[in-house]
Amino acid sequence: MLARNARMYPDDCALIELKPSEKIRKEITWKEFDERVNRIANALIDRGASKGDKVIHLMMNSINWLETYFGIIRYPRAKPVELCPSGYERFGSPAKLCCYAGLVPSTRSSGGKTYHGRLTSEGNHWLRWALIEAVVPASYADVEIREWLNALRKIKSANVAKTIMARWLLKIVYHVLKESRPYMAAYHAKRSPSRLLKALASSH
Repeated sequence: MLARNARMYPDDCALIELKPSEKIRKEITWKEFDERVNRIANALIDRGASKGDKVIHLMMNSINWLETYFGIIRYPRAKPVELCPSGYERFGSPAKLCCYAGLVPSTRSSGGKTYHGRLTSEGNHWLRWALIEAVVPASYADVEIREWLNALRKIKSANVAKTIMARWLLKIVYHVLKESRPYMAAYHAKRSPSRLLKALASSH
């Protein structure tokens, strides 16, 4: 359909994206839409995607979301995995999104104390998997994330440390998407593992 419309109506408007609060109106023609979809499909080929691969699709509802989605399905070997079909608007806080992803440990209370257990089997397992897998690559790109991960590894097992950082990354993703802004790494002085855990637990 996209290729057909691009040939027949190249200069006609295909999509309009509105953000009234920011007074933004974005339009794209069928030709532009088709060209961008092709670039995404070709990028998958260049990156060596093979038959049976799953492509994680984590974006806000937008024209870019549609371009990426159709680019994935245009490439015949890849299958898109939609991590949050209803969009992030329905989550009132990062904590609720973390619950949806299954990155919050189970808890039980006894004698006035609260104990944290393992992650539950509930939640979106694809989103949880994507965030956990993203922790190490993120630590290579951001020195602060690397230091936090290394600090956690001193007091927690490797898997638990990655899970804690995956929850932290998802909170970053929530704010980046909600505020429609790029991620900016901010380096701070080294923190002790105990203070780091407290900061991660209390973050919103």
